[in-house]
Amino acid sequence: MKKSPVSTFREMPIDIAKGLGIILVVAGHTIAAWDSGHESLHKFIYSFHMPVFLGISGLYVANAQPFRNFLVQKIERLIVPFLFWTLLYFSFELAKGSFRSFVGDTKSFSLFSTDAVSALVRVPLLANWDALSAANVFVDLWFLPTLFSLVILLRLLSPLTKQLHPAVMLCITVAFSYAVYYLSSSLGIRPLNFWGIDIAIFALPFVYLFQLRQIIYPRSTLLLPIMFGLVWYFALTTDVAVATLSVSNYLNFIISACAGVILILSLSKTLEQTQLGSIISRIGQRSYCIYVMSGLISYLAGMITKNVAPSAPDISNFLKCIMIIGSAYALYPILQSHRFSQRFALGEAKNSGRT
Repeated sequence: MKKSPVSTFREMPIDIAKGLGIILVVAGHTIAAWDSGHESLHKFIYSFHMPVFLGISGLYVANAQPFRNFLVQKIERLIVPFLFWTLLYFSFELAKGSFRSFVGDTKSFSLFSTDAVSALVRVPLLANWDALSAANVFVDLWFLPTLFSLVILLRLLSPLTKQLHPAVMLCITVAFSYAVYYLSSSLGIRPLNFWGIDIAIFALPFVYLFQLRQIIYPRSTLLLPIMFGLVWYFALTTDVAVATLSVSNYLNFIISACAGVILILSLSKTLEQTQLGSIISRIGQRSYCIYVMSGLISYLAGMITKNVAPSAPDISNFLKCIMIIGSAYALYPILQSHRFSQRFALGEAKNSGRT
């Protein structure tokens, strides 16, 4: 069956928003990591960086092609790379564990451990943060199956979306988002805690908020300081970990997350005609590659930076952040130039032009 061509159209502010989003993700794991001593900055970033990424990633969901074709395309784009990187990171951890065993570390992760094998088997079945953590695999890969669930939900909702304004869909999906939060926080149950389905429902409002960007763009200059103030105020009183659906206060979260999305959209539009915006947009176009490779590069960069300024962890973390983004950005053309890595590591069809 002949596949429909993939559009190469790019929306500059959205690429900039992707770039800002991936910079925040990497900075949140390095410069503002939970143990970095920068608790306020950590809470600021974590209050909205994943809502931004999920909202952007679910923005362009085509409904012109048959659902079967759509499903196959998303499996190739998201699930195949998820399994590829899971195996790669698992193998990497086994190699580290084998070396540690060789030098006498009895607590290392072993290939011959029954727990290790059974944990790996559960990863494709559950495809969530807990399963990845149990298998000692780079936990941030949870984003790919969650995004898969999100785009499937959006495709199923597309008939309703055609009839209702995005602002109405935003209000409706906030109710569903809160329901998922309530089940998790108040009742302690997550019946949809596999393949990130509950997180996808939790993140639906931010997709529809991104669809309101044409209303936000003309007001960017006014909105920038207001949204920054809102995010800072409400983020400092809330603990957020979207990957495990842990939110201490939903009202504070939804305000700071929505304000954060508007902040990023406003900043992206403001930077659209600048050289800095052009640079960040190119980072955004390679954000997928930076995301999936950040765990591996983070480990290697950590081995280097921890000896650069051992008495100045902030400098080491800053260098680590730069190395992760720069290395993955530079490696993207290499991965894309080979058919195997383009398909399995990046989930891109050959010559698709997708980034």
